[in-house]
Amino acid sequence: SEHCTLNSHPFICGTTPSLPSGSPATNGVVDSYVRKALAVTKNRIIDPGEGVQKYGLVRDYKHGHLTADYEIPDTGFTISSLTGYNHEQWSSLSDIINYDGSGIANTSYTSTNGQRSYYSAAYLVESVTKDWSQELRLSYDNAGPLRGVAGFSYLNSDILRTVDSLDNITANKAVTPSGKSETETLSGFFGVTYDITSKLTASAEGRYQVDKLYSYIASTGDLTVTDSTFIPAGTYKAGSLLGSRDYTNFLPRFIVQYNWTDDLMSYVSVAKGVNTAALNTGVAYYSGQTATVAKSLGVDLFVRPEKVTTYEFGIKGKALEGQMNFTAAAYYSQWRDQLNQVIQTFVLSSGGFGSVYGTINAGSTNMTGLELQGNYRLNHMITLNAAGAYTESDVQKYNDPLVTNYSGISNFKGKELPNVSKYSATAGINFSGNFKNWGDATWFSRLDYSYKSGFWTDVANVLKTQDAHVFNFRTGITRGPVSVDFFVNNLFDGTSYVSANDGILFNPSSTYYNNATIRVGLRERRTLGLQMKYKF
Repeated sequence: SEHCTLNSHPFICGTTPSLPSGSPATNGVVDSYVRKALAVTKNRIIDPGEGVQKYGLVRDYKHGHLTADYEIPDTGFTISSLTGYNHEQWSSLSDIINYDGSGIANTSYTSTNGQRSYYSAAYLVESVTKDWSQELRLSYDNAGPLRGVAGFSYLNSDILRTVDSLDNITANKAVTPSGKSETETLSGFFGVTYDITSKLTASAEGRYQVDKLYSYIASTGDLTVTDSTFIPAGTYKAGSLLGSRDYTNFLPRFIVQYNWTDDLMSYVSVAKGVNTAALNTGVAYYSGQTATVAKSLGVDLFVRPEKVTTYEFGIKGKALEGQMNFTAAAYYSQWRDQLNQVIQTFVLSSGGFGSVYGTINAGSTNMTGLELQGNYRLNHMITLNAAGAYTESDVQKYNDPLVTNYSGISNFKGKELPNVSKYSATAGINFSGNFKNWGDATWFSRLDYSYKSGFWTDVANVLKTQDAHVFNFRTGITRGPVSVDFFVNNLFDGTSYVSANDGILFNPSSTYYNNATIRVGLRERRTLGLQMKYKF
């Protein structure tokens, strides 16, 4: 790694350094300060008893779905109904300074304000998401050259999220409220497939989709807005609708498939996809300096949906009398109006610091890729498999004020997207067989290898992680309903990072919040385990 400086503000460039000796340290003590803050009930969206009780994350997820089909006799038509329901809630407590501040005095501490005497910046984030969906479709397949499907679907999703520091929760004896965001998606779709010849098949599909977004004021009290940066000034009733917007898209897909032989097929496809637009309901609570900073980041109440158009060519086949099967695909994608999370911490003119966050349409990127996969059965005992991918991202335009702030780079054209490995590959060898003198017992041993090239930590492309090489081993025995497996993950105890992103260096005397640190995701070290299963 190298140490770089812009306008007297340091940052890391080159290749990510290895971890320092010793264990990573952070503020993680659960003391009376933490316990009192987490016991507060006012404006909590998750009951304190179900939320996080210490630093870390607690998540609860419920899912249910029902599928029903009815085949209309002697017609080739089938009516299908698909119903789904999801409920997810999570509660997280983390300290955003990301280091042990117990040896640094908290300059804001007094004997009466309930804060810690040492420096920390713990934040409680809670989220509740609910959605349900219903789809009805009519499909046709009467063993002829024509097949088709048509139908409609409805999805309703709402999310409520609160973010607040333990200092604020302690001082206010309440969590700062936030309003609900709701999305309704209605769509009608069709698909037609026709066998032009015994070898050539063409398909045309389409979906007409309307996304309706609604933003609501928090239900805990009226909101008086004095700053009209994002919404008109005035008083908004608790729980009332803040604003709404509709986005309409038509999403086509075309596929042509040609069967050269019984063992070789190729295809060409063109498709357009869309990711539902986003809301930044929290901007309703921004004013003055906070609103100005949020606006400078490109944050707004409504965010356009991101879209991608993909062109793909591929082949699939078998060889060597079925001992080998393989697939290969090449694609080119145009990714537009990319959605990206941004956050900015800044010095308040009144003292201390503030933060704003939101989702923005960050930019446009062209993606090019090649993917290969194959399996080969060498003999009755040994099977080999391998796969590889090349992923090229070519940024056309991008907006990331924090990255520009520390790097001085504002034109990101030609750069690569962060957290994307350009090269990746896997390989494995599997040995298996039977125990001739032990009934129906079978055994296997398997060694797998995976490789990922280093990736950039942000769109400035000034810091890249090391390449990752990981080996996993597994062996086991199965007899009847009982199986026993022994495994070793990360066989050679590699320490390559699984993620890396920019971080702000917080300290009590900060007057400039700069991306001067890197937060890395640590790989799980060598792990040995024994797994036993019984099928009934």
